[in-house]
Amino acid sequence: MNRTLLIFLLLGVLLGTTPALRCEETVRANLVSAQDGLAPGTTATFALKLEIAEHWHTYWSNPGETGFPTTLAWQLPEGFSAGPLLFPVPTSFTTAEILGFGYEGTVYHLVSIRVPSSVPIGSSVTLRATAQWLACDPQSCIPGDASLEITLPVKAAGKITATTDAPAITATRIPVALPGSVLAVTEAGSELLITVPVALDPEGLVVFAETPGVIDMTKAPGITVDGSSTTLTLAKKHASDPVPPELTLVLAPRDAPAIRIGTGGVATNSSLSVTDTPGTESMSADHI
Repeated sequence: MNRTLLIFLLLGVLLGTTPALRCEETVRANLVSAQDGLAPGTTATFALKLEIAEHWHTYWSNPGETGFPTTLAWQLPEGFSAGPLLFPVPTSFTTAEILGFGYEGTVYHLVSIRVPSSVPIGSSVTLRATAQWLACDPQSCIPGDASLEITLPVKAAGKITATTDAPAITATRIPVALPGSVLAVTEAGSELLITVPVALDPEGLVVFAETPGVIDMTKAPGITVDGSSTTLTLAKKHASDPVPPELTLVLAPRDAPAIRIGTGGVATNSSLSVTDTPGTESMSADHI
């Protein structure tokens, strides 16, 4: 069933059976920064912080059979530019007995902002954005949106310090790309044999398909480690479908950085860091 159609059907069925809730009662959204100021000519780390009510969840970039991903549309001053909204490693849950992927509790969606070198020290800058999300509990869904802004002073790089949100931003588990590494995919009837060019500990390894509609995520993967590579056996969503031209997976080992890898390679997040901020560590694979 079409995902969008399923959302509206779910909402329509439940409108008469659940109390009306405002979106802010299920999710509280804020723009937060890892640093207390902006330095000209640098890249600063921000986050869309969603505080999600108990029993509710929001959605990953591949939401599953229902739901839609959280989005953030920026309205930036001239000369500023934003990177993509990044999604941490998700968890899985069910809504009306349908499998989905996303977040519970508090989630930080990280984004890098490039500060132009022309912005004068001593001034202040206001950044604005509009966030949209879908919040669901096991029986109902409520779409939400918020117009957000954050104002920071412009300082010399050496004068910038960490904010109270910096530790949580730094600890957010954003999957990292393996430079130069790609998935190798072989079709085996109703399954795909996927070779990952790195040895992963199968104990506690969780596999997420970022590409929607390809992998049947209700079925546990087979995992085989051979020397310096790992082979995953994944059931296809539709047995008769051909091997997809592009496939991206997120692999989340229990005690190691999460990996994002695809058949055509994926962009790295190397531009995203907590820059020149005393009291914080640079965000890299070792800290994710």
